[in-house]
Amino acid sequence: MRSLAYSILFLLLLTTGCKDFLQEENLSYLDESDFYKTSEDAENALNAIYNLLDDQGAYGASYWTVKGLASDEGLYEGNFSDLTTLANASYGSSNSEIENVWSSFYAVAHVSNIVIEKIPSIEMDSARKVVILAEAKFFRGLAYMELQHLFNEIPLMLEAIFSDSETYFLSQSNKASIQEQVVIDLKDAVTSLPLSSDWGRPNSYAAAAILSRFYFLNQDYAEAKTWAMLVINSTTYSLVSDVNSLFKNLSDVNNETIFSITRSANNLGGINEDLLPPSLGGSGDYKVPSSFLADYDTLDRRLEVFLKEEEGSYYVTKFWDEINEPDGGPTSVDFPIIRFADVLLMYAECENEMNNGPTTEAYSAINLVRARARQALVDEVLEVRVILPDLTGLDYDAFSEALHHERKLEFLWEGLRWADLVKNKGLIDAVSEAKPTAIPSTRNYYFPIPLSEMELHPDWSQNPGY
Repeated sequence: MRSLAYSILFLLLLTTGCKDFLQEENLSYLDESDFYKTSEDAENALNAIYNLLDDQGAYGASYWTVKGLASDEGLYEGNFSDLTTLANASYGSSNSEIENVWSSFYAVAHVSNIVIEKIPSIEMDSARKVVILAEAKFFRGLAYMELQHLFNEIPLMLEAIFSDSETYFLSQSNKASIQEQVVIDLKDAVTSLPLSSDWGRPNSYAAAAILSRFYFLNQDYAEAKTWAMLVINSTTYSLVSDVNSLFKNLSDVNNETIFSITRSANNLGGINEDLLPPSLGGSGDYKVPSSFLADYDTLDRRLEVFLKEEEGSYYVTKFWDEINEPDGGPTSVDFPIIRFADVLLMYAECENEMNNGPTTEAYSAINLVRARARQALVDEVLEVRVILPDLTGLDYDAFSEALHHERKLEFLWEGLRWADLVKNKGLIDAVSEAKPTAIPSTRNYYFPIPLSEMELHPDWSQNPGY
């Protein structure tokens, strides 16, 4: 069984073969005496975080696999038992995919701690140092937000750990203290990150958007609205006119994606190898339940772009660039972490919750997303379909239902559906309806802390039901 520290070291070594900017010799930063002396050392330490975000266990694969299959948007018909148990809600603490998620996000937190702790003493450009530290806080806040939401009460490491023995004495932190630190880190990032940044790097608005999501998932709608408004009122972001252009590798840079995991010809993502049908180089093992797609207009542009039907089964084509990658397989399409559409729909829900019914602003936000779903760019001409009329005259319950309906399809397989169902206490009913053979229960509102960690820390409390 791997300890947390061993997992972190293993992941760091593994990522050296994946990207150019972190070479194996630069991993000497694990030895304090040999590193943290130059601006290049600072950049290498920061770049290690980017490597880990794209690791197999984080946004590279296991994150969206675990959350997709554990919700009502994913079926699995392959032969890997750990994926089968995720899809039917029978997973336990020895599930390797869940352990991958745990290890990868803790590795992100660990290297973020290293940057935050060691970079201040380096003599380098002061403005660049501020940004490096702010990015590290953004990533640590993001990592702990994900870990707490997935695993509940977890160890909160805020100092760099350089030996395996140090992890033996880690204790679990309560939910409130973890969430408090998430807010501290993300607010620091809002303050210190620039208003604009290179594509694939967070800026102040990305931190505000993630902070809005944090409060949204914890049903603090007043705070969620505040941070969503900061992004909306900036006028920096807007919806692309055709959702089909959002997931294309020649147009990754767009005004809708606020922060994403970037891909390129030298850093291909494997999501399509899993999700696409065999005819497009995919496994054919992952499918979307037909019941998940009920009640959507057949002319909804998202159905055309996000899904493909073959022999009565529905496959996710959302991340497939049909023009530039016609044969499917590995992709250079970016994976979005947060989009402006999410900010709009979160804002609309906050308005509905805070006013016991939709406001004019709430209608405006949701209707922007619906209007975009009516549009298709055909031969460079924007076609507007007579579907999905603007919403009006709804009460609180009807507007809530409409919001949940929009989020369900808009963010298909982007890692948001499971969290939405948990927030709305709808996970059990939704999974049961979509997958009649599944056995969801209240235990599935959190994932189990990996067995390898529980064996090393007998004083920790496992989540109920595991």
